[in-house]
Amino acid sequence: MEEKVYTKTVKDAIIAPKNESTKPFAESRMMESAEFRELNEKIKIAAVYLERLDYYAEFIVIDPETGTIKYNRTDFAPIENLQAKQYQENFTDIIKQFTEDMEKKAENLRKTPGVCDVSIILGAIVATFDSRKQNPFTLQGEEGDPRGEYHGANDDSTGRYLGMALIDINPEKRKQDTVSPTVSAIHELQHHTLAVSDYLITRDANLGLQSNRGGRKPALYGSDRSRIQTNQAYLHDQEQFSVLLGRKFASKSELESVQKQLAYLDELHSSYLQKKENWFNASENVYSASGHGKHWELVGSHTADVASSKRLLAYLQGFYTCDKLKTSWEESVRTGAVLGVGQKKFIADFAKIFREVGSLIGVTRTIHQAESLVSEKWSDLVAQYPKLVESPQFASMLDQWEEKGSGVDGLRSVIIPKKESTH
Repeated sequence: MEEKVYTKTVKDAIIAPKNESTKPFAESRMMESAEFRELNEKIKIAAVYLERLDYYAEFIVIDPETGTIKYNRTDFAPIENLQAKQYQENFTDIIKQFTEDMEKKAENLRKTPGVCDVSIILGAIVATFDSRKQNPFTLQGEEGDPRGEYHGANDDSTGRYLGMALIDINPEKRKQDTVSPTVSAIHELQHHTLAVSDYLITRDANLGLQSNRGGRKPALYGSDRSRIQTNQAYLHDQEQFSVLLGRKFASKSELESVQKQLAYLDELHSSYLQKKENWFNASENVYSASGHGKHWELVGSHTADVASSKRLLAYLQGFYTCDKLKTSWEESVRTGAVLGVGQKKFIADFAKIFREVGSLIGVTRTIHQAESLVSEKWSDLVAQYPKLVESPQFASMLDQWEEKGSGVDGLRSVIIPKKESTH
């Protein structure tokens, strides 16, 4: 997308003045029940921890020539949120349970012909290979010629592991979109962080959820006959899902809708964080484990879910536009432009804000919950930077979305707040 930017026309004043706020402008949020809002608040703890894991996934580096894996992070910041600390402790416990078996599997993979390198990062085995030379793995993937693939926790004849990411460094597969092996590895690791988050959510007694989009596999939940099975877990959670869907969760069709939405949100989480442009373009098809199609075609057929999907996409287009604006301002500094205090603060803060949106997408259980929490995050952003959406740069970029066909009815009316009348 060619960006029309006007770097020197808006210098400052994008931060909200003190004591001034922008009211939430997603009308659907006004209809949320107290139970819905309570579940939203509880799931935010999972999002806090997922954002931390997603951040640390970004430190993996893959040499595009040799497939050598490096992890450029040796220190981890302390967790201040006490509830998120419990997620950390549970994650540490599960890693300890898998460590010995994963080290054995990693060593076996290192001996496998065609494997370039193997490392264990954030509790996942990461292995690289070059399919031009030898192909030790058959990647299924969701796209035509997959370059990466993630497998969740498993315990079979090949070994026991908490997660495994396979990365093909073959440069022939990367010519069209120039996505590097490092970017592919981060994408697959963020599938892993989400899989870990799903498991940790089921350990959160405050939420009381037992369903897991990857299924309640024996590798994670044991094989005792009394354990809750995958389908039983969804029935266990039917009260919460009824609240999060806004309708009774009591039929096979609703179960299928929830499973489709969880699969879609899984892929959206990683693709949003990767900033795949086609995932922000409503006119293009995207994919999930349930198939290919437009965003709103992958969340079930209920009209409320379709509408939530379209509104969610509008907010994501807003965040993506802000990210492009941030990049243009950063580039302008390199050419001698002088930015205002507000612009500098926005540049410093926005990477974490963008990642926090991805974590909310990942932990939510339905498309309606995702739309609600992301719209709240958008409202917070506009409240803090009210001049941002009024800037010529932002308007120019929105023009480009609408020229391409945003796919969202009234894009501007969804993401730009209405000004209150002074009369």
